Amino acid sequence: MQIHLLPDKSVFVQFIIFLSVLTGMVAFVFRPIVKIIKLRRERTSELLEKAAKIEIGIKNKMEEYDRRISAAKLELAEEYGKIKNEISAEEAKIKNETREESLKAYQKTVQEVAALKEQVLNDLKREIPAIADEIINKVKRGE
Repeated sequence: MQIHLLPDKSVFVQFIIFLSVLTGMVAFVFRPIVKIIKLRRERTSELLEKAAKIEIGIKNKMEEYDRRISAAKLELAEEYGKIKNEISAEEAKIKNETREESLKAYQKTVQEVAALKEQVLNDLKREIPAIADEIINKVKRGE
């Protein structure tokens, strides 16, 4: 058995077959796979850009929402303060009116009591001579 170290014609044929298969693989397998990978990268980057834009939009809307909520809270706090002040003023007004009415009613009652006292005293002064005469008569009769 002899070992040939020099290539023979079959090596060239095998090399041509290898190049044919390699060319076919490149044309029908590797290029479509590379094309699919490129398309996926492009789609992925487009989707990431869209997601970033959506995220920025959401962030902006959340900031706007927070600003509006803060403004609404501030407005409500101011309105609450105004209403509270109005209620306090109305309460003070009602208290003052009630105090004045109570004072007038008290003064009127004092005047009525003074007038009634005066009337009772006048009535007693008029009736004292009659009562005194009646007492004297009873004492004289011994009753």
